[in-house]
Order: sequence, then structure tokens, then C-alpha cells
Amino acid sequence: MTGGNDVRVFNGIERGEFTSCRFSSSGRAINGFTRSAFSACRFTGIGKEALYRSGNGGGATSSITGCTFKNFGQDDGEPAIRFGGSQNHRVSVTGNSLRSTNGADNDIVLENNANCILVSGNWCDDGISATVGGARIGSPRNVVSKVVGNSSNPVGFDRSAPSVPDGLGSDNSRANLNAQGAWVHHDGSGVSINAFGSRHSLSVDASPVFVPRAGEIYFEEEPPSSWDWWWV
Repeated sequence: MTGGNDVRVFNGIERGEFTSCRFSSSGRAINGFTRSAFSACRFTGIGKEALYRSGNGGGATSSITGCTFKNFGQDDGEPAIRFGGSQNHRVSVTGNSLRSTNGADNDIVLENNANCILVSGNWCDDGISATVGGARIGSPRNVVSKVVGNSSNPVGFDRSAPSVPDGLGSDNSRANLNAQGAWVHHDGSGVSINAFGSRHSLSVDASPVFVPRAGEIYFEEEPPSSWDWWWV
């Protein structure tokens, strides 16, 4: 399907190809898809998720590229794109623009052991959630999914900074639980970063300092009195 079509809703798409189409729906625009491609499409006025895929084997070899998502999740703050289940093999979500005024915590959500997904080069006003069956992107349960090179509102709706540590050492660490790294501006000293199984001690007054996704930050000399986190 190509060009200027005003599409309301599809359920259970297989081998669908959509180019420069317009989608609107009071519920989900696409409810289940596999081996499908969405290119330069526009999703606006969506009541729930624009693209939703759950269950095992869903979404296989699909791509979502160069699409615009605006005013989605109007009912309960749902994301624009949600993947659940498992075996979402060779799915790519790249170069899309996701902007909404619904107060959603995240624009893209990967959950419940979704795997084999690339999310790269997207602009997300409200960020990306990649907690997958209790495990984060890059964990053994989700090792083949990658969330890289996305931009976002630095302090979006779900981008509240963790509480400032009230003590020293690793027992008072704070974790970056988002799927994007963050620059932390602080006034503490003796900074240590624990990321990907390795600890790195930085100079006494290092600020800002980068905390990778799933990384932890703590202080050996003096905890900060305040800090700001900027996700990139």
C-alpha cells in the first residue's frame, strides 16, 4: 500500500508493505504484524499503541523506518511502538520521529523477553523503555537486542534523576535503569562507575561523568549535594 492512504486499523498483518501511508485509529493502528515493512508513514491521533506486537515469533523480519508518530496513546499514555513476547527476530526500528503530548513515560517499549530488535537513530520525546522480562537490554536474556544512537528529550517524562546518594561507596550507588546512557552533572568527588562488570575510578572532581545504560555511579570522597542527569 503506497501513498496518501488514510488507514484506520489492521489486525494480524503478514508480509504487509506500507509506504507514505497515513494511519489513525481510536485504538491500535496495527495490532499484530510479521514480515512487514513500514516506511515514511505517518501515525496521528492514535488512541493506544500505533504498532503493537506481542506473543512468540511476532514481528519477524519487520522494519519501521522513517515514520512519524504524533499524538499516540491518547487513552492511557501507551507508547507508539510496543514489542512483547519473544523471538521478534531481525526487527529494526530506525530513523523515526516520535512525539506526543499524552504524558507517556516512553515512546518505544520492549518487554517480556522481546529480543533480536534494533532500535537506532530515532527521535523520542519521551524516551525508550527496555526492561525485558525483568532484564535490561544487553543482559543474557536479551543479549541480541540493541538500543543505540537515539536522541530524546534530556529530561522527558520518565527522565527524573535518581535520588542523590546519602553516603559513600558502592552500597550507596545509583543505577541508570534507562536504555540510554546519561551525562551526570554533580558536585561530588571521588567518582566511580560500575558498568558491564568493570569498575572505573575517575578523578576527584570529574563532572560531568557518563553513566552507560545499566551502569551505576557512586562516590568515594564526598557525595553530591545535587545533580542533573541528561540522557543521550
